[in-house]
Amino acid sequence: MRLRTAEIDRYGPLYNCRSPCQDGISVISGPNEAGKTLYLEALLQLLEPDVADVMDSPPRVNQRPTGRVIVEHGGNQYECDGRTSLCEITPVEPAHLQNVFVVQDSDLQLPSDQEYYTSLIEKLGDIHTTEINAIKSKLKDRGRLTDTRLNIASDQSSDNAGTVRDEAESLANGIRELRTSLRGDVAPSSLI
Repeated sequence: MRLRTAEIDRYGPLYNCRSPCQDGISVISGPNEAGKTLYLEALLQLLEPDVADVMDSPPRVNQRPTGRVIVEHGGNQYECDGRTSLCEITPVEPAHLQNVFVVQDSDLQLPSDQEYYTSLIEKLGDIHTTEINAIKSKLKDRGRLTDTRLNIASDQSSDNAGTVRDEAESLANGIRELRTSLRGDVAPSSLI
């Protein structure tokens, strides 16, 4: 995924900001109170309106930004303007956006080995949370994940839970066809 254009028309005191988006890394730098953080807040909110709910510190401006961000993903270009969300285009969640774009001085300090690996594990685990939740949901649908403890069912009676569910669904469809045929003159296809 690449940012092609990041234009902030208006956000608090910012207006008509057109930062260059180049291949590789684009750096926005300037003195304190120059508007770097406001620009990033506006950029993030244009990419995903719900990001304000998960930011470490709340946005400094109480209004929504206006502007557009053009994102290239999978060979296609998408315009995010606060109505179209990056999360609709990619599997990124709002909580991930702040870590993708914002680098502060404290982020550049090297922590001790233990702190570094703990932080790395937490960030990697958070990225895969969406995928894990999707797998959990599919396992619950197939009958292999119990609702009460969210553990894989281990007793022998549920070894073929997915097959049993499919067979039960097929049986239910057969019963529906039989009921329909008994009410009318149609012979049920599954019973012939």
